[in-house]
Amino acid sequence: MNKVIISEEAFVMMLAGAAEVYDKETYGMLLGKKRKKDFYIEYAVPHQSTIRTKNDVSVTRKSEKRLIESINFLKGYRYIGEFHSHPKGPAKLSKHDMNDIRESGTGISILVSIEETDHYEPWAYDKKDKRLSGAIDDNYLVSIKAYRCADTGIRILKLKLECEFIKKLNKRVKKTRPSFFEN
Repeated sequence: MNKVIISEEAFVMMLAGAAEVYDKETYGMLLGKKRKKDFYIEYAVPHQSTIRTKNDVSVTRKSEKRLIESINFLKGYRYIGEFHSHPKGPAKLSKHDMNDIRESGTGISILVSIEETDHYEPWAYDKKDKRLSGAIDDNYLVSIKAYRCADTGIRILKLKLECEFIKKLNKRVKKTRPSFFEN
């Protein structure tokens, strides 16, 4: 069973990237290690040289290659996939997303769906839907899902997610913003 383990730093960078360019999609690289069938994401690096629209984001392979080589040299981590956002939903892959996953081969793809809200929701993992979800302050609701292409190259699999940081985040928010947890 494949699972994706997301570090605190990667979690923060994916969400910050999605919130920063909220009206448009964000795109970035996932760097880390693969052990057996599990992916360990240590860093999520948003691309700065992208062409963003409300429904799409594209990057030049030349700039992506330079970024991968620089980080691999500096940190020793390898490229293991990409992440992108869907502002204002939907919290599912588009046909374009699915084609990109199939073309990428063995890498993983993380979808960060983000929409505005006026209330806080604690972070939690939904085992049935294989989804992390919660809020950034009381500004944005976020849903995170991970995918990869099956060995056949056709079917797309949704992967189990783990992020220990959400426990720490919930604990800190409960301490600093107790009103968020009152009914």
